[in-house]
Amino acid sequence: LEIRGMTCASCVGTVEKTLKEVPGVVSANVALVTESARVVFYPDKTTVEDLMSEVEDVGFDPSLLTISDGSKSETATISVTMGEGKEVSSQLVASLEGMEGVEDVKNTDNGTAVWVTYSID
Repeated sequence: LEIRGMTCASCVGTVEKTLKEVPGVVSANVALVTESARVVFYPDKTTVEDLMSEVEDVGFDPSLLTISDGSKSETATISVTMGEGKEVSSQLVASLEGMEGVEDVKNTDNGTAVWVTYSID
């Protein structure tokens, strides 16, 4: 899920706790830097719509990024661009590399963005 409106670690904690309390959710990992949540759940116990509704109920704006049935491994690559005049910090790169599912993080030549390849299975 993409989750807009999170601004701090407390927001992340609220969303993660909310998702984990939904019956049928196996795990939920929320990341502030990517404004996203990776949720593993039993589809016979809950739905994506239920998860999104719960996130909305605690004041955030969720949308579906991707869904997988867990039967195969897939990867995706996204670009994370910094604001004008800002460079990618080593702390950001280290944080991204430490996230579950991240397979590769590469700086662009001008240092204002990174390419992140991650598992979406």
